[in-house]
Amino acid sequence: MIKPILFAIFIFLYVSVAPICFAADDELLNDPSGIHKSTAKGGLERAKEVVIDALVNRASQTAGQSDYDLLNRLEFEYGFSEGGLDRYSVLSVQPLYSSQSGAHNFFMQGGYTNMDGRDTGGGDLVYRYMTPNKQALYGAHIGFDHQWPHHHSRMNAGVDYKTSLFGARATHYVGLSDWRSGEVGFEEKVMDGTDIELSGRLSSMPELELFTRGFHWSPEDDAQTNDGDDLWGYEVSAEYTPINAATFRVSGTDDNDRNDFSGEVAIRFNYRLGMGWDDLISTPSYDLSSVKERRFDKIRRERTIRMQQRSTNIASGPDCPNIGDTCADGSIFAGLSPDGNVRMFTTPADAGSFTWNDGFGPPVNTAIPDCGASSGCTTGEANTLTLVALNGGGSPAPYAAAEFCNALSAHGHSDWYLPSQNELLVMYSNLTLIGGFNTVFPARYWSSSEDNGVGARVVRFSDGIIDNVNKTTSEDIRCVRK
Repeated sequence: MIKPILFAIFIFLYVSVAPICFAADDELLNDPSGIHKSTAKGGLERAKEVVIDALVNRASQTAGQSDYDLLNRLEFEYGFSEGGLDRYSVLSVQPLYSSQSGAHNFFMQGGYTNMDGRDTGGGDLVYRYMTPNKQALYGAHIGFDHQWPHHHSRMNAGVDYKTSLFGARATHYVGLSDWRSGEVGFEEKVMDGTDIELSGRLSSMPELELFTRGFHWSPEDDAQTNDGDDLWGYEVSAEYTPINAATFRVSGTDDNDRNDFSGEVAIRFNYRLGMGWDDLISTPSYDLSSVKERRFDKIRRERTIRMQQRSTNIASGPDCPNIGDTCADGSIFAGLSPDGNVRMFTTPADAGSFTWNDGFGPPVNTAIPDCGASSGCTTGEANTLTLVALNGGGSPAPYAAAEFCNALSAHGHSDWYLPSQNELLVMYSNLTLIGGFNTVFPARYWSSSEDNGVGARVVRFSDGIIDNVNKTTSEDIRCVRK
């Protein structure tokens, strides 16, 4: 849909605006007075003004006459709560088909919403049937939403009913994405749910419309979720459209997850390209004798994706939410491990200096994938278990650094391991927050990532440089767990 619009705009500019540009240019070159020649800069600015005015005016006229009604039905909404501007959105509707009698109607709508730092885009395909007496509309819709930056997706399907004064809608939402990393220390998953909305207006004051909506969201029953209870509540709102160009909305919401009733005030700009100023500030007119003009009214549904959360670490989780925090068990939250993007913890101090292997054994390339583009750069826990399993097989085992971390029992846990190269890089990026590291050059820390038969990877905490060091060298280590 976008490509035809862009192509049409390009053709329009070439055919309709280029002659204006050339005319402006001719005026500069052929002016017999010589004024333009002596003030070329001023003439150029004037030419630019001519072109810009032509673009704006012609674009407005074209949009007003275009078959692409989405250019002519744009809505921009800004929502304000106690914290100020916390939501903004844009939505438009594009009719696709209407039968000759107006009984069968198809349209699509698309929108974008930013709320709480998250972006959600979505669209719907809608069918509406108008009764022969033009007194009622029956509709069905199906849609899709996607949210950034955590890439949650869901589908929805529903039905609606409208008269000239009243309306009803019901929509069911189904999450498509599985658990994904969200805020630090938590995973998120889209909740399934349903909402039902009723609306009405008075014939004596049709510019004021009232809504009431009930909703119910069902989280997955999971032992790690913070709250397994269903989320249910209601919203009441009123929309007032004193002029064609603007709608004011006041709403209040309450549910079983809130401490207080919350409210929002919003303003929606209904600017239509090609519409004159007088029309924009005029009072809207309503034909209450028929529903014909409501056939392509937007579907009012939930456009933000509701999520449930669970901690990525039960034993050391909500009590130390920030990197560098000391958890209740005495360990330090070190950041998110790149191996699964889950919370990683470390000890408050280094364990000491150890060789990577037994300190004198021959060069041997273990089963750990050599660090480079392989998983060995990331999977510290798996690397450690591989090295420990080689104990008893003779030199160059035991692998001292990995053996120490694997045998460590500290802070109530015994699942420690020697971090991988990339896990060490996470700790280096947070070294000031974590504390206790050696930073005096070269300040090398062993990783469990292997480079080749002779050497393994270290990270220099003096400057963050990755290096390959002989496995018989003694270097510092700091054990981690997830």
